[in-house]
Amino acid sequence: MKPLSLRLNILLSKLIILAVIAVAIGVFSYFFIRANVVDRAQTELRYNVKVGWAYYQRDIRTLGKVLSVIGADADLQAIKDTLDLDYLYLATGKNLQESASPFVRRAAQGSAHGGFRVVRAPELKQLGAALVQRAGITIQPTPKAGKSDRHLLTDALAIEYAQPLQAGNQPAVLCAGKILNRDDKSIERIHGYIFENRLIDGKPYGTVTLFLGDVRIATNVLDQTGKPAIGTRLSRSVYNKVILQGKQWLDRAFVVTDWYLTAYQPIRDCDGRVIGILYVGVLEKPFIDILNSFMTILVVVLACTAVLGLLLSFGLAHRISRHLTDTLGKMDRMSQGDLSVRLSENKKIKELNMLAKTFNDMAAKLHDREESLRKANKNYLDLIGFVSHELKGILASAILNAYSVRDGYLGMVNFKQQKALNSIAKNLDHLSATVINFLSLSRIEKDELRVTKQTFPVYADLVAPCLETFARLAEEKQMDIQTEVDPGITVHGDSDLLLIVMNNLVSNAVKYGAKGGRISVSAQEDGDMLRVEVYNDGPPIAKEDLDKLFKKFSRLPGAGSRKVKGTGLGLFLTYAIVANHNGTIWCEPKDKGNAFIFTIERS
Repeated sequence: MKPLSLRLNILLSKLIILAVIAVAIGVFSYFFIRANVVDRAQTELRYNVKVGWAYYQRDIRTLGKVLSVIGADADLQAIKDTLDLDYLYLATGKNLQESASPFVRRAAQGSAHGGFRVVRAPELKQLGAALVQRAGITIQPTPKAGKSDRHLLTDALAIEYAQPLQAGNQPAVLCAGKILNRDDKSIERIHGYIFENRLIDGKPYGTVTLFLGDVRIATNVLDQTGKPAIGTRLSRSVYNKVILQGKQWLDRAFVVTDWYLTAYQPIRDCDGRVIGILYVGVLEKPFIDILNSFMTILVVVLACTAVLGLLLSFGLAHRISRHLTDTLGKMDRMSQGDLSVRLSENKKIKELNMLAKTFNDMAAKLHDREESLRKANKNYLDLIGFVSHELKGILASAILNAYSVRDGYLGMVNFKQQKALNSIAKNLDHLSATVINFLSLSRIEKDELRVTKQTFPVYADLVAPCLETFARLAEEKQMDIQTEVDPGITVHGDSDLLLIVMNNLVSNAVKYGAKGGRISVSAQEDGDMLRVEVYNDGPPIAKEDLDKLFKKFSRLPGAGSRKVKGTGLGLFLTYAIVANHNGTIWCEPKDKGNAFIFTIERS
């Protein structure tokens, strides 16, 4: 059968225009309503769980403020009763390091710590029989939960704070905490803040829950008997994502007896382990009822106007839609780099066959060009890596010999010889840095940059070695280097790669900074991130040049940059290393200089 023209197919399918419009309106309306009803409610839950989280963080901070004003000789029992604490005690001597509380052990090192932790059954016995009874929860069978052989929960989730102080001549730690098992007061307060205690069909419209592991230890979710569902467990899907993967869940979930729109926030202890969950949710049924009612009315109206067109041209519309969908899908695959896709040229529509042939010819040419570029790029990277690796060893020997001669280790040299050797040494240093940059460039371009993370002190392993390296160059330019880095700050990252980042930033600060100016290096904790800033006096970078800073082989225009040797790779490599640590880096021009700032995850 001879293929029909697309024009003729369009003329024959005019009758389906109403149906297409009807479907488009229906789909748009569905997603529009869902976005403004269900999805908006889910977005609100994301905020609500933050409110609940802030409630417990406020309690932790309050514990810290209280402990900061209590002395070792205070009446701890009276304070405990007044503040409605579950435990308050002073740990001294051997008890500090042998304490079951990680916050006490950390506070023994000299700084206060607070947060969530699990209080095990043996420690509960030491704290009091009442707490043992309160912590004990019978684990209930729960629909959609995973299999478990446990029948009784004997541990407790607690918020705790530990404050170091002196008790006589020996160090001591004051520790206070609240057990969250069966903590109905906190649940009711959070529920009141967020949902104003609204009810739907006799059930709370909004629900709040604390989990220890996957077991509910405090909740206003009701079970089949209408009682708080203490001891019921998480559904398997939520457990896998929140407990095992440590990620936030923001989706619908089955909670004991009903489907809810939910937000689950993992609770971590001081070592970063997920030990529990804070949950906030609302009943899904009211939203689904609204959506279903509206869609029912809309479907009836649209069906009445579109049924005739759908009956007459369904087959043709389906055939054209299938071909176009296939074409778009393969175009999308090709845009993502899959140049092996091809379209069938045996369709019953002539124009579609022509389109398929043109598409296939284009895909074939793109595939050939991509292969050529890939081979050329591989040869380029291999050459860079080989040459840089070979030069690295040669340069190391040359630099050592040049400095040995210059510094008189191989005999005295006169002033002119030393001046010439200084120039040689500086050029060798620049060439060595260039070789290292090209080696790093080769690793990045070939996706061979490997990040080996470990926890290390920022000042000792990053700042101090870097400043020592560039101290002589800074002294030659009469620059004042200042540091604001707490020696106790640590970060979890690749110290070798991050040292390259620091070296590049401080090196640029020395090279491009004003003679007799100031260089400032600071590092501070910013929540879960480490923020490092390197500032130098000098001409501020123009706003229009900021987007050129971190590009490969890019150097900014200006007299200062022309006088300084460089490859334009340092900031590109710095950007890549920071990105591999899930961080960001940027430049902030100041009135009299420039600040380069990067942030990375601390753990």
